[in-house]
Amino acid sequence: EGTLRDLVASGACLAKTRDSSGHSVLWHLVAWGHLRLALFILDTFPFGQEGSSSAMEEHPARRDTLLHLLCRASPFTAEAAEVLRRVLAAAGAQAVLARNAAGETFLDVAVAAANLWVL
Repeated sequence: EGTLRDLVASGACLAKTRDSSGHSVLWHLVAWGHLRLALFILDTFPFGQEGSSSAMEEHPARRDTLLHLLCRASPFTAEAAEVLRRVLAAAGAQAVLARNAAGETFLDVAVAAANLWVL
């Protein structure tokens, strides 16, 4: 956690920084369940601001969005709910309607995961 904070403070890491697979720092934090750090990144680089990632980032092959990833979070914590709220606020209706390669919206994923917080 300290290393990421140090990299952000030095300007060496932005929310939109991507790896060779095209995933942003925010994507990886959400995908690996580091939601407290995801909130730190969103506090530091709010959507729409310099250095921010996209609220509509999607996996190139699976076409999952951040919302799809968040609905699979287990356990679904207050931090997950806050990240979800911020992504929804920034992405709007486009995010609600987005379907992954399996044809699922994030709500379909929430139902399959029995994620009652989202539902």
